[in-house]
Amino acid sequence: VTEIQKVIMQFIKQKKIASAIEVDAMLKSIKAFKVHLEFEDVQLVINSLIFDNKIERYYQNPFDDASIKYKAVTEELSIGASFPKTVPCATCPVRSRCSSNGLISPDTCIYFDRWLENKEAAPFHHISSGPLSF
Repeated sequence: VTEIQKVIMQFIKQKKIASAIEVDAMLKSIKAFKVHLEFEDVQLVINSLIFDNKIERYYQNPFDDASIKYKAVTEELSIGASFPKTVPCATCPVRSRCSSNGLISPDTCIYFDRWLENKEAAPFHHISSGPLSF
C-alpha cells in the first residue's frame, strides 16, 4: 500500500489536481503492481492519503459529488489551517437542504459569503441544532 500511495502522491503532485478516475486510469496504465486494483481499492488508498493529511478534496462544484478531485496538501497547511481554503459546503450540516432556489442557498449562506470574501468562516460545530435563519 505504501508504494501505491507514493505513486498516487507523485501523480497528483505532477498533475496539481486529479480525480479518482484519473488516478485509477494511471495505475492501470503503468502496470507497476502485481495485484489488480479495483476502483474501490484505489478510492480506499486515496482516502488513506486524505486521513494522513497528504492530499485533500478539491470541489469544482460544491453541489456535485462527481466533481470531487484531489490535490496535495502543502507543507504549511494542516487540516485546521486548510478549512478556510476549502468550500464550506463540504462540511455544512444542512447541505442536503441547500438548493439554488430554496430557503437555504448559496445566495443566502453567510458561510459561503465569508469564504468568497476570503474571510475565515466560522466552524460549523458552532451552529445550534435549532432553526436556521438566513
